[in-house]
Amino acid sequence: MDIRSSVLAILVAGSPAPGINSVISAVTIEAINSGLDVIGIKWGFKRIRTGEAVDCVVPLTYPTVSSIHSQAGSILFTSKAQLTCNQEVDNVLRSLEHLRVRYLVTIGGVDTAHSAHLLSNAASTASFPLSIVHAPKTVYNDLPMPAECITFGFTTARDYGVSLCQNYKVDAKTLGRWYIISVIGQRAGHLAEGIGKGAAATVILIPEEFTEGKCTFKSMLDILEASMIKRLATGRDYGVIILTEGIISKLPESEVESLFGSTTAGYGMLAKTARDHIVDRLSRKGIDLTVCNSSIGSEIRSAPPNSADINLARDLGIGCYF
Repeated sequence: MDIRSSVLAILVAGSPAPGINSVISAVTIEAINSGLDVIGIKWGFKRIRTGEAVDCVVPLTYPTVSSIHSQAGSILFTSKAQLTCNQEVDNVLRSLEHLRVRYLVTIGGVDTAHSAHLLSNAASTASFPLSIVHAPKTVYNDLPMPAECITFGFTTARDYGVSLCQNYKVDAKTLGRWYIISVIGQRAGHLAEGIGKGAAATVILIPEEFTEGKCTFKSMLDILEASMIKRLATGRDYGVIILTEGIISKLPESEVESLFGSTTAGYGMLAKTARDHIVDRLSRKGIDLTVCNSSIGSEIRSAPPNSADINLARDLGIGCYF
């Protein structure tokens, strides 16, 4: 690495998403072609925010990135750690200055964009010549962008989720049972809706269907129970129900506390808790249905990107540099 050259750094934070490596590859190649040295900062902000810059930096070269665009995960790893105080922001700035970084590309969601914004403001205040570009990443497609825009990783996660949901449908029909499945998505139901529609799930419930304060756990159970009874009346004792974990945020705080203990705990308990209450309701009516619970989560955000996400992510990576 030429000590006279300016350096571009790439940092990935937040949860995994199919296409991260495509962005890394495109940014690196464009930067090298323009005469810059490129480094990757491993584990997002987790280590560099403490001032540990040496052990978390890796040089990025043509051989490093030329064939990674179709790989799942992130060659730079990732972390959900973000910048939470002025000291952490200052630690990152000092580390970047030590590494001669003049250009920084952050890849992440809303929280990572906020950390990048804090870093940009601090650099401007300190008269530190640092240009930052943020590449929006999330499988939930829940960033505030124009309606026609989607985030990379979404279509892969949706398609992979559809495949899983279709398998649940076959299993449900073959064995004569119901599946209540929670799908990741704490802020929005776009992913769950896409999976449910693509697989033709029997019922899909997403938080956007409920206005603030109008969703109770009982009202949600009423919808599920009624759907199951109506379907049974047509001779079908099977089906698949998709619930977005973000429905938890629409419930009254008192219900969340009594049912789950906390919102975070509720995300993982939603499907099983709904299943237990539905089984109890049906049994009290003398209705014998087999009801199982499951979840679709980390396996879809760590899938290899499909061609659509590869193309989108590579275009985004090129756009980050220019």
